[in-house]
Amino acid sequence: MKYARAVRDHLCAVALSAICLALSLCLSSCSTTASTGTASSSGAEASPSADASTSADALSLWSADSAAAQELRDYVSAVTDESSADFIPVENRIAVFDMDGTILGETAPTYFSFMMLLHRVNDDATYTASDDERAAADIIQRVCIDKGATLENDDEVAIERAIGTSFAGMTAEEFSAYVNDFAATDKPGFSGMTYKESFFKPMLELVDYLNANDFTVYIVSGTNRTLVRALCDGRVNISKTHIIGSDMSFVASNQDGEDNLSYTYDSTNDRVVMGTDLLEKAIQMNKVDLIAQEIGIQPVLAFGNGSGDASMFNYTIGDNPYRAKAFVIVNDDNEREYSSSEKAASLVELAGTYGWTTISMANDWTTIYGDGVTRTSM
Repeated sequence: MKYARAVRDHLCAVALSAICLALSLCLSSCSTTASTGTASSSGAEASPSADASTSADALSLWSADSAAAQELRDYVSAVTDESSADFIPVENRIAVFDMDGTILGETAPTYFSFMMLLHRVNDDATYTASDDERAAADIIQRVCIDKGATLENDDEVAIERAIGTSFAGMTAEEFSAYVNDFAATDKPGFSGMTYKESFFKPMLELVDYLNANDFTVYIVSGTNRTLVRALCDGRVNISKTHIIGSDMSFVASNQDGEDNLSYTYDSTNDRVVMGTDLLEKAIQMNKVDLIAQEIGIQPVLAFGNGSGDASMFNYTIGDNPYRAKAFVIVNDDNEREYSSSEKAASLVELAGTYGWTTISMANDWTTIYGDGVTRTSM
C-alpha cells in the first residue's frame, strides 16, 4: 500500500513537472512571438522609408524618363552598396543644398528674405527704418522687382546687413516668430500658396530619399541663418544644427557696444539678441569656407541653382576621394514658375563647362509646388 502510494505520488510529481515545463515553453513561445511581432511592427513602420530608398519609384514626383532622377538613383545605389567599388561610409555621405531657387521658390518676384525686408521697411508700422535700410530696400525694388539693373555682390552684402540691423535687439525666438508670421502670407504670383508652402516638392522628396539612405544633409544658403532655420522648420527634414547661412552677430541685451572679449554675460539680466554686425555673407567661395569650418568633411553631393553655388559645386566634385556629383536646378518652366530662357540657357552652358548635372524644372519634375497651386501674374 505504501509502495503504491509512493508510485502514485511520484507519477503526480512527474506529471506536474511536465505541465509546468509545457506552460513555461508556451509562455516562452508567446513572449518570442510577441517580441518578434513588435520587431515586425517596428520594421513595418520603417519599411516605407526602406522601400522608398531602394525602389525605382523612390523619386515619385520626378518624370518617369528623367535622366537626372535615374542618375541620382544609380548613384545612391552604388555608394550605399558595401560590395561596390563606389561605396561611401555613412560618416562621409554628406550632401549640401542651397536654399533659394534650389528647394525654395525665388522668382516671384525675388528672394523671401528680400521681400520680408521690404515689408519691414515699407509696411511695418511698428518699425522706423534707418537710411541704410531704406537704401537697401530701394536696391531690392529697383534691381530685383523692377529689373532695372544687375544685383552686384556689394548690393547683396548691403541688403544682408540691412536684414540683420532691421531686427537688431530681437531674440532668435522673436525673430523666428516674425519670419513665420510673414511666411504665412500669400506668395505673390501664385494662387493657393503661402511663402511657407513655396518649397519645391520634388526637392523635399529628394532630401527624404537621401536621409533614408543615411546621408547627412545640410543647407548652405546665402540667406540669414536664423531666418533659414525658422522658414525650414516643419517643412524640410533637416536638423536646425545642419543649417548654414549668412550670419549676423548675437550680443547680450545690456552689452551696449562693449567688446565681446571684455563683456561678461549676466545670466540674471541679459538676453541673447541679434546684433548689427554682418559676420559673413554665405555666397560664392564663402560657402566653401563655411562647409570646411562647420562640417569639416568634403561633401559628395551638392545641389544649387546658379553661379553663386559654383565654388560649392567644384569643391564637392574636385579631388574628392569618393565618387561625387553636383546637380544644378535650371528654372526653364514658364508655365508653373517664372523663368528666363536666357538665364536657363546660360546655366546649362555653365554646367557643361564644369561637369555639373542639370535638373530641368520643366522636364524632370511632374509637379513643382503640388496640387492646387497655380501661377497667376505679378
